[in-house]
Amino acid sequence: MQLTDAGKLAIVGPLKDAGDIVGLCIFNVGADEVREIMDGDGAVQAGIFTYEIVTLFGKPGQGLA
Repeated sequence: MQLTDAGKLAIVGPLKDAGDIVGLCIFNVGADEVREIMDGDGAVQAGIFTYEIVTLFGKPGQGLA
């Protein structure tokens, strides 16, 4: 919740029927900061989760309420 409150994490949640991909996070920060955040995550450090960083391009004017 701290990342959301800080405006760094826009959306996070589990995925259904996505095979080996169990969740999705959409960040409002650059890839280097995402990598730092994820590398500091306890579940990632314990080897429970792995992650991949990709870039999503939206249309101008799109956003979350």
